[in-house]
Amino acid sequence: MQTNILKKETENIQILKRIDLIKEGFLIEQDFRGCSSALRYICQKQNQKYFVKIYKMNRIEDIEYIDSIYKELKIPTANVIEKGYLKEFDKTYVIYEFIEGKTLLELTKEKTIKELEKIGKRVGKYLAKFKILKCEEEKVAALFEQEIKKLIEILYYMRDYYNKNGTQKLEFIDIDRLCSVFNNYKKYLYNIGSTFIHKDINLKNIIVKDEEVYFIDMDGGKFSFRALDFRGICWWTWDGEKKLEEQAIYRGIFKGLLGKTISDDFHKELAFTIIYEFLLKIEEVSVSKDLGRMEYIFSKFSDIFNRTNYFENYKFDWIN
Repeated sequence: MQTNILKKETENIQILKRIDLIKEGFLIEQDFRGCSSALRYICQKQNQKYFVKIYKMNRIEDIEYIDSIYKELKIPTANVIEKGYLKEFDKTYVIYEFIEGKTLLELTKEKTIKELEKIGKRVGKYLAKFKILKCEEEKVAALFEQEIKKLIEILYYMRDYYNKNGTQKLEFIDIDRLCSVFNNYKKYLYNIGSTFIHKDINLKNIIVKDEEVYFIDMDGGKFSFRALDFRGICWWTWDGEKKLEEQAIYRGIFKGLLGKTISDDFHKELAFTIIYEFLLKIEEVSVSKDLGRMEYIFSKFSDIFNRTNYFENYKFDWIN
C-alpha cells in the first residue's frame, strides 16, 4: 500500500515538472483547502504562486465548459491560466490563479454571527444566477430517477449482504420507512425543477478575499437540483463549538439563494439530500465490500437520522 502511494505521488510530481509554467526552483506542496477528488498543489517561487489541480482522464472539455458558465454569469472563481492533457499519464492538469484568502470554515473562528450570515447571503445570490441557464429538465429528471432506483436497490442488496457476512449487528435504520420518506421528498425537488449547480457547496469550497467570495472546486458542476449542492451539510459540525457560526453561514446562503425566508418545503429538499448522501456512501461500499466501512456509515447516519432537528428549528418528518 505504501509503495503504491509513493508511486502515485512520484507520478504527480513528474506531471508537474512537465508543465512549462512550473519551472525549476518552484516549491511544491499539496493543498487540502477544498474537497475536490482531484489532487491539488500550491506551486510557489518567490512571490509567484499558482494553484494546480491534476485530474484523472481527459477533462479539458468539461473544464472549459464549466469555466465558461462562471464567466458568463460573472460568478467569481479562480481564473484558468493554463491547462493540458498528458496522454501518457491519462491525466489532465489545470493551472489556476492562487486566491490568497480565507475559507468560510476559517472565518467561523474570526467573524460574528451577523457578519457570517451576510457573507453567506452573498454566496447564495451568486448561486441564484444559475437558474437563468436552460437545460433539458425532463432528461435530467429521467436520469435522476434511474440513479435513485439503482441506489435504493444497492441499499437493500448491501443490507442483505451484510446480514450474511457481517460479524456484528448494524445500527438500526428503518430502511423501508427511510426509502418511503426519500421518495416522498423527491417531489419537492421536482416541483422546483433542475438547474446548474456547483455540486458541493461547503465551508471549504468558498474563499473570501477583500470581502468578495470566490468559488473553488467547481469542476464538478452540472445540471441537477439545487438542494443537491448542499448534500455535504449532513456532515457539518453537529456537535462542534462553531455550530452557530456555521448555521449562520448556511442561513445566509439559503436566504440569498431563495430571495426570501426559508420555507419548510426547502428544508424537505435539504432532508432529501441527507438520505441521498447516505445512499451514495452505501454505493461506495458496494464496490469495496468493506464491511467495517458499512458499519461506520450506518452508525454515523443512524445518529444523524435520530437528531431531533436538522437546521435550526426544523424537524425531520420521520421524527415527528
